[in-house]
Amino acid sequence: MAAAGIIFSNPALPNSILSAVGFYPSLLQTFGSTLINRVNKSAQGRLKIDSILPIVVDEHDIQNALEDHDFKENIRSKFRMTLSLDERYRLITLAMLQRSLDRRDQASIPLSLTDVEVQTLAREWWPQGFEDDSSLDAFQGLLQEMVGVGVLNEFSGSYAIRSSRIAA
Repeated sequence: MAAAGIIFSNPALPNSILSAVGFYPSLLQTFGSTLINRVNKSAQGRLKIDSILPIVVDEHDIQNALEDHDFKENIRSKFRMTLSLDERYRLITLAMLQRSLDRRDQASIPLSLTDVEVQTLAREWWPQGFEDDSSLDAFQGLLQEMVGVGVLNEFSGSYAIRSSRIAA
């Protein structure tokens, strides 16, 4: 950002950005582009020709960039592309999100599901999708693929959607 003439008002802001984009490199790059574009547009009206860089970015600027329509659409698009790699990814993700919503409605905390719980849920939603190999080992391999592409996180043998921002 410094190379673009932008500095942060608080040294903790870069960490909040990393957290907001879930440490996804492609989303970080997209966010950086969005932030630079928004700040530059805003600065055009504020800066005089003889103004000195850098432009100082604060929490408000970051929040506005995170809420930017194009940025949010980019997140959704990348997530849809990832889920399209394997139709079972999409099914598992939607089933887990639905389970989380159900648990939230029941006032319980939807932290994560075990591999067996996810497999049971997925097979309830789409039995034909798992007919070729219905073993737990094969399903665990699928879950590990989903961890690898950034859709899920694994915590001590349980799985959760990696980012609530993506889930939204």
